[in-house]
Parts: sequence; C-alpha cells; structure tokens
Amino acid sequence: MSFIKSYHFEGYKDIKELVIPYGFTKIDDYAFSKCFSLLNLTIPETVSEIGYCAFYFCKSLRSITIPYSVKTVSDSAFEGCTSLTNITIPNVIEIIGRRVLFGESTIKGILLPESIKILNNNVFIEHDINTVTI
Repeated sequence: MSFIKSYHFEGYKDIKELVIPYGFTKIDDYAFSKCFSLLNLTIPETVSEIGYCAFYFCKSLRSITIPYSVKTVSDSAFEGCTSLTNITIPNVIEIIGRRVLFGESTIKGILLPESIKILNNNVFIEHDINTVTI
C-alpha cells in the first residue's frame, strides 16, 4: 500500500504522535480527521499529496512541516486545526486548496512560496494572520 486510505484513522482520539512511514505517497481524504489528541505530525519526503480534509479538526495539532515532496495540499486539509502555531510550506508546493487552514488558530504570519501556481479562495479565513509574504 502506498497511500493511507480515506477515513482509515478518522476519530482515533488517543493518537498523540503520528509518524507516517517512508514510502507512503498520499494521505487520502479524511485519513486522520477528528484525531482530537494529535499533537505532533511527521510526514515523510515520499508523500506528494495531502488529501481533502486529511487532518480535519485535529484540534490539538500545533505545528506542521510539509515536506518538499508535496505538490498539492487539497481543500480543507488542515481545517479546524485550532491549536496551530506554525506551518512550514516548502518552495515546491504548487496547489493550495480552499479552506486549507480554515478556522481560528494562533498563526500570526505565513510565508507563501513562489512555487504556488494555484492559491484557492478562503485559505486563511477566520484567522488573525497579520503578515502574508509571497
């Protein structure tokens, strides 16, 4: 298996640390949605796509580092991750979907890489972000 299936871990409330093994290429839709206790996330350099609502409402997730292998972050991938303080987006991301970071969080600034070809609407809605650098 080279991808984590849709809804595979949805609602697992006891997951605090998630290290996705090397070799996986996609995190499918809703794969880890509503994992309310998830604090730390490690995505390997083999993942190229983060699916729709993949980490939807992972309310405790604090930081995200998207690896250089990822080209697409689908709609609502991190929607409702209200504890986020940091997200690192590499200079290879081409598509950022709608509502990727929808919902309040403590992120105050974000650096958007020049590699982005499509930045959909409502990406940062309901945020207090005061600095966006492109």
